[in-house]
Amino acid sequence: MADSFSTRYFDLFTRVCAFLGDGWRLDRRELHYGHRILMMNPAYQNYSISARMEKNRIHLFGNVQKYSGCGEWSSCSVSPTRQPWEIAQDIRRKILVDAKRQIALYEEERAKRQQQKDDRAILIHALSLLVKAERYSFYDGHRLCSIEARNGIYGSVREGNSGFTLEVTKLSTDQLIKVVGFISTLEN
Repeated sequence: MADSFSTRYFDLFTRVCAFLGDGWRLDRRELHYGHRILMMNPAYQNYSISARMEKNRIHLFGNVQKYSGCGEWSSCSVSPTRQPWEIAQDIRRKILVDAKRQIALYEEERAKRQQQKDDRAILIHALSLLVKAERYSFYDGHRLCSIEARNGIYGSVREGNSGFTLEVTKLSTDQLIKVVGFISTLEN
């Protein structure tokens, strides 16, 4: 790693951060990878700009790092011979111009995911008041919980785009008729 990208361009990007202004700094935790440099600023929460070498040009990518969705990013490339203040200007014009909007999209998506998680927890709690309901150890996007009634009937609840799916096992003929009869009385 003696001649890695992060070692070779550390001083350059330290100066780029200085030209970007207050708060910009290199993320030293990322330097050991060697193939990239990460710049961050506390004022741009969860947002960072990464720099790496591709085809003899420095490629800069700005995005929200913790975004689990596909997310958006801004990018540009610069010559490795460019001056630090010129690179900082390109970053301001081509990457940071869209950063606040990308952060807002991330925060909106994060709040939506948290609301869904809270809604699932409330639903599982409501089910547990009626039967034994246990959340699966991990949420895979569909499986919500398993259920067990006192009479030995087991099942699982899955979540899909068109609502919930309830799978019930160990039903006797009479229980099946009662369940189907109950379902037929449900309103839309």
